[in-house]
Amino acid sequence: MKKYLPFQILFFFLFVISCSSDSGDPAPEPEPDVIAPTVTVQIAGSTNNTTGEPSVFSNQITINISAQDAGGVAKVEAFINNQKVGEDNSAPFQLTIDLSNYSSKIPSTGKFQDYILKIVATDTSGNEGVSEQIIHIDNELPAIANVSLSNASIINGDTNAVTFEVSDNEGLTSVKTFLNNELLQEITDEVFEININTLDLNDGNNVFKIEAVDLAQNTTNYEVNFIADNTGPEITLEAITEGSVLDTLFLMEPKVEDLFSEVTSFKISLNDALLHESTEAGQKSIEINPNDFEIGDATFKLTATDNLNNETVLQINTTVLRRLFTVQIDEGFLESSWRSFWILVSEMDGSPITYHFAQLNEENIVLHAPTEFPMDKEFMVSFIADEDHLSWVDTHMTTIQNLTRENFNSIHFTPPFGSTYSVKNVPAINFEATDDTQAQGRNFQIYHESSQQAIRVVQYQGYEQYFPNNAYLIGYQLSENTPYSYLKIGDPWNTDFTVNKNDFTTNLVKTGVIDMGNIVGAYNPSLEIFGYETDEDFENDAYHRIYMNQGQQEYGNQFAYYYPEVFNKYKHHFRVKQYNTIREGKPLTSYNVPDWIPSFTQNNSEIVINNSGIGHTVGRLFLTYGKSDGGYQNFSLIYDSSKNQTLYVPQLPEAMSALSIYDAFKNELFEVDFADLSSFDNIQSYDEYIELVIKPYKEHYETSKITDNIVDGNLFAILANWSFKYD
Repeated sequence: MKKYLPFQILFFFLFVISCSSDSGDPAPEPEPDVIAPTVTVQIAGSTNNTTGEPSVFSNQITINISAQDAGGVAKVEAFINNQKVGEDNSAPFQLTIDLSNYSSKIPSTGKFQDYILKIVATDTSGNEGVSEQIIHIDNELPAIANVSLSNASIINGDTNAVTFEVSDNEGLTSVKTFLNNELLQEITDEVFEININTLDLNDGNNVFKIEAVDLAQNTTNYEVNFIADNTGPEITLEAITEGSVLDTLFLMEPKVEDLFSEVTSFKISLNDALLHESTEAGQKSIEINPNDFEIGDATFKLTATDNLNNETVLQINTTVLRRLFTVQIDEGFLESSWRSFWILVSEMDGSPITYHFAQLNEENIVLHAPTEFPMDKEFMVSFIADEDHLSWVDTHMTTIQNLTRENFNSIHFTPPFGSTYSVKNVPAINFEATDDTQAQGRNFQIYHESSQQAIRVVQYQGYEQYFPNNAYLIGYQLSENTPYSYLKIGDPWNTDFTVNKNDFTTNLVKTGVIDMGNIVGAYNPSLEIFGYETDEDFENDAYHRIYMNQGQQEYGNQFAYYYPEVFNKYKHHFRVKQYNTIREGKPLTSYNVPDWIPSFTQNNSEIVINNSGIGHTVGRLFLTYGKSDGGYQNFSLIYDSSKNQTLYVPQLPEAMSALSIYDAFKNELFEVDFADLSSFDNIQSYDEYIELVIKPYKEHYETSKITDNIVDGNLFAILANWSFKYD
C-alpha cells in the first residue's frame, strides 16, 4: 500500500501560499463624491406666502440653514445678487445679514426691487448645494407723528385724551400704546387716540410709549416723558398746631410749594374771614393779632391751588382767648416749706376773675380772662404764699392794682435771697462783752457773739450767689475816744482768720453832717451808708453796710455820721420824721422833704384814697388781718397814687379755702397799718413803675438812683413789696 501523506501535505502548503499571495494585490479605486449637500433654508420672521409674492424683510434677517451631506458640510455661504454677504463653518448653521444698505424700491416705478438670496452649502468634496429665492427688502420704519402729548407735560385727572398719527410705506401689523412699559391699549382700527387716567399713576415722572410695527417687522417706538400731578401744593406751617391757644400777637409764616405745577392761589382765613391772599408759591409772613377776633373756637383754613386746579386745604382748630399776663417761675422760687402759691386775678371791685395754683416745677403760667376783656380795662393781681412752720403759718401776699393788659403782660419770679445759710465762728481777741462790731452786706453778715467770745460769720446761699471779695467789720465806740473804726478782712468766706480788736483802724475815716434845719419838727433821724469796692459789685448790689445809726441828732438840728473813704461807690438811706430816701452816692448836706400826705378812709374791704401833694407816682397800703395761729402777716397793696380812687381788697374764691387767711378775708377782718407814697428819679408814671419794678420782680427802690418815700407811721425803712423775696 502506497503512502501519499507527504504529497498531500505539500499540496496543502502550496495552496496556502497561493492564497496568501492573492490577498496582497492593490484595492480598486473608490468612486468620486459628486453628490451635493441638501439645503433647507428658514428665514426668521418669514411667513408662508400663499400669494406667490416674494417675502418682504426689514433691515436685518437671520437665516437658519439645514445642510445635509454624507461626507459632511464644510461651510455655508449666503449671497445677494451673487455678492457674498455671510459665511458659517460649523453646524448648526445660522447667518445674520444686514440689509440696511439695500434699496427697497425702484425709484422710477416705486415697486420693490427684486433681490436674489442664494444660500450655498459646500461639502468636504467641494460639492455645492444651492437654495435660491427672490426677496424684497423694506428698510423704511413706520412713522409716528403729531403726538398731542409733549415731553414734560403735566397732566392730571382721569381724562387726558392723547391723539397721534401712524403711517408706513407698506402697511402696519401692530400699533400698541404703553404706560410705564405696561400695555395700555392696542389699536385695532385706524383711530389713533387713547386716554390716560393719571389717577392710576403715581405723581411724578411717567412714560407714555407708542410702538408701531410694519409688515417687515420694522418697529418704531415713540416715548413721551410726562408728569402726573393729582396733588395740591404742599403747605407747611410751624407757628400754630391743632388745639393751639391764640392769645398774643404772632407771626404766621406758612410755606407753599408745589413739586410739579405752578401755584396760582393761596388763601388764609380765620372763621371765614379772609386774612391773606396771594398767587405765588414761597414763604409768606402774616401778622396775626387775636385781639382782632372774637374769643372762642377759631378755625384757620389755608387753601392752596395749582394751575391744574389741584387743591390742598389745611384746617387747624384753635381757640382765641384774651391773655392777661404770663408768670415765669425760676427753679427755687417755690420753696419746700410753702404749702401753696396762688395767683389771683380780680376785678377792681375785688371779685375774682380767674386764679391759678402753682405746681412744683411749673415754669411758665399763662392767665386768661374767661370772657372778653378789653386792653385798657383795669384789674388787680394778688400773689399769695402760705409758709408752713409746723406750729404756725406765715402768709405772704402782694396785690398790685390798676393793671391793664397794656401795662402788665408778664412777671418773672426768681428764688429768694438767702434761702439757706452756713455759719462759722472765728476767734475774737481782746473784745469786751459789750463791744459792738458788725459787718453786713449782700448775702452775708458778721458780728460779735459776746456769749462765746467769737466772731460769727453767716453766709447766705440763695439766688444770685454773688459775694464781695472782702468784708468790713465796723466798730462803734470800741474805745472811749473812738466812736467809729473798721477792720478789712480779706476773703472771710474761704480762709481761716482771727479778729483782734486792736487791729481796728480809723485810717481814712471821714465825718459828714446833714443839716436838718429846713425840716420842721425833725425827729428820730437815722442813716445807713453802703459802700461798693468795684463797679461790678455795684452792678450786682454786693454792698457793705459801713454805717448805721438812729437818733444821732446834735445841736443845731444836725446829724453827724462817719464812713471810711475807701470805696469806689456809695449808696445811703436817710430817714427823718415820716420821710425815707434811698439814693446813690454819699449823704447830702440837706434834704427837701416832699409835702405829701397819704390819706385814706377804710370801710372793711373798701378803702377810699384821698392823698394830697404832687410828684408821687406810687402808693402802697400795708394791711394786717385777723389770724389765730400767731403767724407772721405781710399784705402789701400797690396802686397808682396819681388817682384818688376807691380800692378794694380782693375776695378769695372758695378754691382757696385752705389758705390760713381765708376766714379773715371772708369776714373782712382787715386793717391798714401803714400807707406810703413814693417817687423815683427815673419813673414818671405808674405804668413805668410796673415795667421797671413789678414785671422784673424788683424791690420798690431797687431800680432807681433816687427813691423818695413818705409813710404815715414811724418807720425806719422803706417797706418791701415782696416779703417772700427775703425768706
